[in-house]
Amino acid sequence: MSRQNFETCYIEMRIAVDFAAESLACWESVSQVQHRDWENDSPALQSYLARASLLTLVIELYKVLETRTDTHNFYQLVEYAHQEGIISDPDTWRDIIENTLKPTWAKIKSLRHKFYAHLDDKKSPKQLILEANFVPNDFRVLLDDYDSFLRKMAQCLRQKPTPISVKEDSIRAELKTILEALKARHGSP
Repeated sequence: MSRQNFETCYIEMRIAVDFAAESLACWESVSQVQHRDWENDSPALQSYLARASLLTLVIELYKVLETRTDTHNFYQLVEYAHQEGIISDPDTWRDIIENTLKPTWAKIKSLRHKFYAHLDDKKSPKQLILEANFVPNDFRVLLDDYDSFLRKMAQCLRQKPTPISVKEDSIRAELKTILEALKARHGSP
């Protein structure tokens, strides 16, 4: 049996997790930069980067566990891996999804549905975040768990993917370079 379905799904999931890692690194970096570093250069750019990276992060984290059968997601990945003989016990993998990944994902789902995809007309964004019992570390926990899941799947094929920390470090370095270039352009110290 061809492994094309599995490989395509795995690649799409790896891309989604990598995009999420890059988005988290951008959001953390931009959100943590002191305002004085941007105030003379591009405060609008800082705001835009923070919002855009957070939106991308939520969307990428959400779609990995989307349960639709017409999308690439972890459920499909497990099914393809089982069909193609890559894993022998799909229930163990589904258990990881349901018991480890899904509880935190449910918070992301709430943010996506009520904050980004639709505008709740009865509650403020702050209320939605509080109701979801969401904390920023949930992004990190879910992202690391997704990466661990994909790394374990890759190990079944004797592959070793690049850690997401490499992608995050690359984004942080690029942002630092951009900020330094903006400062230099405006003659900031």
